[in-house]
Amino acid sequence: VFSRDHCVAISLRFRVFLYPLHSISALFQCSIMAPKPKTASNSRRNRAAAPASGAGSRGEGPRPGTAEACDRSTNAEKIKEVFQQLDKSGDNLLSFNELSSFLIKLNPEITRREVYLLFQQIDQNDDGKVDMHEFIDYMFQAPSSDASGGGGSQAKDGTVVASELKTEVPEGVDYSDLQTGTGCSIRDTERRAMTVAQLRAVLRHLKRRCEPERWSDINPSSPAFGKPLTFAGLNLYHVNTWIVKPSTAAARCSFVEFVASAEQPPCWFVSHFWGEPHPELIKCIEQHMTDRALTELTSYWICAYANNQWDLQADVTADPANSSFRKAIDLAVGTLSILDRPGMCYTRIWCCYEVYVTLVIGQDDTDTVEDKLYDVYTAVGRRAVGITDGVVAADLVNGEDFSAFMKSQRESAFPASLAKGSLRMQLEKGQASVESDRRHILNSMVRAEDLDAEPVDEHACYTEANGVLRGRFAAATWRWAVESGQDLADYEAALATSKLEKLTLSLNGVQGNADNACFTALAASLPSSVKELYLDFTGCVEFGDPAMGHLAEGLKRGWSSGFKRLDLHFANCSSLTNSACAQLASVFVGDSERSLQDCSLDFSGVSRLNDEGLGALAESFAAQQSLRNLRLDFMGCGRITSAGASSLLSAIRARELRSLDLRLSNCQQITDSVLCTMATALSKAEHLERLSLRCNTCKQLSPEGLQGLLAQLPACLTDLELGFAHCPSLADSGRNWQSLAAARLGPQAKVRIFQ
Repeated sequence: VFSRDHCVAISLRFRVFLYPLHSISALFQCSIMAPKPKTASNSRRNRAAAPASGAGSRGEGPRPGTAEACDRSTNAEKIKEVFQQLDKSGDNLLSFNELSSFLIKLNPEITRREVYLLFQQIDQNDDGKVDMHEFIDYMFQAPSSDASGGGGSQAKDGTVVASELKTEVPEGVDYSDLQTGTGCSIRDTERRAMTVAQLRAVLRHLKRRCEPERWSDINPSSPAFGKPLTFAGLNLYHVNTWIVKPSTAAARCSFVEFVASAEQPPCWFVSHFWGEPHPELIKCIEQHMTDRALTELTSYWICAYANNQWDLQADVTADPANSSFRKAIDLAVGTLSILDRPGMCYTRIWCCYEVYVTLVIGQDDTDTVEDKLYDVYTAVGRRAVGITDGVVAADLVNGEDFSAFMKSQRESAFPASLAKGSLRMQLEKGQASVESDRRHILNSMVRAEDLDAEPVDEHACYTEANGVLRGRFAAATWRWAVESGQDLADYEAALATSKLEKLTLSLNGVQGNADNACFTALAASLPSSVKELYLDFTGCVEFGDPAMGHLAEGLKRGWSSGFKRLDLHFANCSSLTNSACAQLASVFVGDSERSLQDCSLDFSGVSRLNDEGLGALAESFAAQQSLRNLRLDFMGCGRITSAGASSLLSAIRARELRSLDLRLSNCQQITDSVLCTMATALSKAEHLERLSLRCNTCKQLSPEGLQGLLAQLPACLTDLELGFAHCPSLADSGRNWQSLAAARLGPQAKVRIFQ
């Protein structure tokens, strides 16, 4: 009926939403035509038949018999023919799909989002279909200045804001199962966190209603637009549409205010992509709670629930530093990033900003403020797995000695492809639905004075944030990269520039390609910023003296920042010799003398080690002025004698120690002189709280030597553990060593003696 040019013109008219079109001006020069009332049998909506007051008002047409009416009648017939052409189903109703397929075919630049907003304008009774009268009404109505059509708000980039989409509040829905409290008013948005118990209530509510009520996706930006929703596929856009806004419609409040009884300050801030399936997001939070041994009363700040969806302008400010997001991060102990399967989280500018605030601004350079923690979790099948900031409760199930290994095992389930893709993440490339958000956030990250200025493409702040984030993924997946034979170049670069202050990495029992090149790469990429280091090379038979030399050089670079904790495990690294001890001892000089507080060295099973190696270590420990906790393990080092062990004990500054753990089991040449030397050292201890000495199968020890040691136990000791299993002379002495030690220390002390 219309020429192609006219149809294109109509499609362009749709794109700009009711702006006049000169190419078909003859068709639209008529006045508004009154729609014909529908009969009860075929009408989906009752229309007023009486004329409305005022010329040109809705419901009043041109006077009969005028040329204007004749022209409108002729054009209306043409429009009816167009309607019939579009009505592919022949039911005298236009569906969204019929309208969108027509417009997009004529003009591919038109998006389904824009068609959806237009469809809402034409569909005056909001029943999801357009009848003939609605179509004619729209085609003859005067141009409107409302480009949104009342159906939703449109961002500057054309994206429909989900929280503004037109939704009907269902009647008769019971929301009481969502409420764990009586409802309240919480002035500060940053104090509106959700407990795990409340999140579980949301999950149960979704499962109860979604599929039985046949919810559908009304978000035009979704690939599933117009299709039925499933419980497993629900995301926060759907939750906001079907639960958050309807349940809070009467009070016009945030969801947290609807379900809680009082303010709920955040323990953790959750950074996430709204398109993440909500059951998976909550699954990640539950696993995070379990891993860190938290309770279901632990509070997690989630923007959809905390922000008032009826008044978002109050929470999303022009300056990100004043937003509810930033204030919530400042209150929380850390940030939990939920990484969706495609990794969209790190492509959204708000998520990037949240990571930046946590990893850069949240890391205080002083000891007076606790640094923000940062954990990353993702859903993997029916469970969730996370990369955590340091060792967590789940890693301590087999004791602290195996914590790093347990951490590496737990994190090895994190999808390698997702982690590998994060090694080249650029937070400054994050996208925003609203362009002004992107400008404001990037300018805020670089501390620019003008937030509205065009952001710079490169900046040291970007580099720092990217480095810290990449470094965490590199450390967590280094073991996987070694075992799978990956090129370590990206991992080296990510770790070296990470500026990490805490690094835990275990290659305990690593399979495959753990050779000297691998160890050299790791040593070369150790960040100079590290203050707490845990490296576990247990069972790496290829880790020999050359590898130790490279590691020592890498550790020396870190002394400038001042090591506080050093935990190194070389158990069963059979290639190591005394030279390795000398190389490691060379690290303990310089500024570290005043900074190292905790040191743990494990050489158990290194059979080639003897007194010479212990002598080198003794010289280095003699210089440590701030050492508070020391753990040394030489179990199974059969060449070590009492002379070497005694020289080591004599060098330790016992006066300031809080904890001492020495393991000499299976060292057959250990005699009473070691116990005597330890007794002398203990006599000087003024703050020692914990002592552990294991000399199992050291058969040359006598009752007199142990009696002398017990006599020198300091009164400040509250935890004593002694192991003398398979020491025949001690077992046959007839003395109750447990009672003797308890009598010396008093009833408040915890005493355990194994023999």
